[in-house]
Amino acid sequence: NNIYKLSLDGTCRIKLNSTATEDMTVSNEWIYYTNISDGYKIYRMKLDGSENTKICEDETLFMTVCKDAVFYSNKSDNHKLYKINGDGTGKVKLSNNKATFINANHDYVYYVNYSDNEKLYKVPVSGGKSKKITNEYGTNITILKDKIFFNGMFYKR
Repeated sequence: NNIYKLSLDGTCRIKLNSTATEDMTVSNEWIYYTNISDGYKIYRMKLDGSENTKICEDETLFMTVCKDAVFYSNKSDNHKLYKINGDGTGKVKLSNNKATFINANHDYVYYVNYSDNEKLYKVPVSGGKSKKITNEYGTNITILKDKIFFNGMFYKR
């Protein structure tokens, strides 16, 4: 579960870290990941593996990065949705909902609200009121331009 950098043709394989990792995201010149070896804490490192630094003490389950902000499910706070700057400053709680499967664009953070039967929700990246956007169960959220793609199932009641 280490992070490697590999050329597109499969040559020049470089190991960037030696810790068990999960939930890796690359944004700008940084690789963000959860460090399993350190209790699922959020770390970041440069693309060459240098400056490997813990940016948050919270135990994290789901995480995404947009611009220079990390959005994550804070397992230390019953999986509430949080935001922290990429350098580890400015940590804020965005929602009291139990958040899973998180993704973000420049305006909103999209997440599955486990507190509401795993429906899709959004909240402004700057904080504010969360809004349900579908009554469908959802997982694995991907945002492309003005569309959301997700694995979903409609529950008939």
